[in-house]
Amino acid sequence: MTNSNKVEAISTIKLGKVRRKPGRPALVDRESILNAASSMALPDITLIAIAKKLNVSSQALYRYYPDRDALVLAVLQRLMHQYPLPDYRGEDWCDWAYKWGCALYRFYQALPGLAESAMAGTPNIPEVLNRFETSIKIALQSNFDEVNALWVTQALTEFVHTWVARDQKRNLIASASGLNYRQSLRNMVDASSNQLPLFSSTLKKSEQISEDARFEHTLSCLLSGLSKHRRTHHIG
Repeated sequence: MTNSNKVEAISTIKLGKVRRKPGRPALVDRESILNAASSMALPDITLIAIAKKLNVSSQALYRYYPDRDALVLAVLQRLMHQYPLPDYRGEDWCDWAYKWGCALYRFYQALPGLAESAMAGTPNIPEVLNRFETSIKIALQSNFDEVNALWVTQALTEFVHTWVARDQKRNLIASASGLNYRQSLRNMVDASSNQLPLFSSTLKKSEQISEDARFEHTLSCLLSGLSKHRRTHHIG
């Protein structure tokens, strides 16, 4: 090694720099792993599946994500940044909750399988728990008592993830059978149209309405009902 190379090497060490040895560049990094995982359904996310998708060994992923739980947590945290709580501008909880419900709807749609998982329980993630805290705080400011502030928050979140889980399950069935839920229902009603004239008529009129629009309408109806349960009495 020449004197100039020795000086450069010593300077590099003093500055705390670590030189990368020449050779093949890294095939994956944290972002590429996260992108691959985010494009999959929740039940399909495993380190082995991600490694196969990226054409690398599963060992190459361990330096970034030691196990599946760490990877899934990173995916969820990214989604929560993409679909944040709506800003609170002093409006009534029901008005704010409508915006939150629509954002939550898109949040669950973005990761198939997440809504079904949420039906089993709330994940122990600080960001999720903080969202509940924020909703309860706004509900209290909107004249709900403490119990109802919790209950209306739970009613909203459970409504959204149950709706999305149901739709995703129906879509899976439709992909296997080639017949979606609306078509299947229409066929059954039409077969009994003489006995079900109102059902048949309303189905025909609603066919052009999107599922998103139906969700938003039903969400508004839910919040309208919840709005009646202020400090005057408890739900139930």
